[in-house]
Amino acid sequence: MGDEFRTVGAGCRTKKIAIINVKVYAIALYVEAEKGARELGIRDRGGFFETEDDYCSALVDGGFLKALQIQLVRDVDGGTFVDALNEALQPRLSLSGELAVLDTFKAFFDGKKLSNGTNIVLLYRGDGTLDVVVKDKQDTLDKASPDLSIPSAGLCRALFEIYLGTTSLVPDAKKEWAKGAKELLDSDKVRRDTRKGGSG
Repeated sequence: MGDEFRTVGAGCRTKKIAIINVKVYAIALYVEAEKGARELGIRDRGGFFETEDDYCSALVDGGFLKALQIQLVRDVDGGTFVDALNEALQPRLSLSGELAVLDTFKAFFDGKKLSNGTNIVLLYRGDGTLDVVVKDKQDTLDKASPDLSIPSAGLCRALFEIYLGTTSLVPDAKKEWAKGAKELLDSDKVRRDTRKGGSG
């Protein structure tokens, strides 16, 4: 599937029901470690990074593999799950004229029963293909085979932007992902400094 993946951070999606914030799912972001670090290093040397949004934008824009792994913490039907995403995705894909791919994405989840503990992996490939994997248990990303593949850079970008963009659905997780991107960048700096020192 690619190089070794590294988790950049995790958080929770919550929804207010009455006056109580209820956890809906946990969400983690993974990236190809070596390629991601190298690309962040190039951007850093170009003076790209100033804010958390800059780090998260670099994760979305990067040409390396990245994946969002969503683990449900309650039973939900697929239609309800995807309808919540559709509200955020539709305006973005309407602008790009890609509502048909959104229909394909939605149709995949319609009628599915997603139980507590189900893992949904959304893999954004470098060629703009979205791979979707739904598993009852957590699998390592390099062993997961897609249940659905949609060739749409617009859908990939829209999905990742609703989580990593300025109006993130998971603002607490976004802070962790920005922090994880900084750590990934630091690993690139260490690698380059080690090589300069002649020991790598």
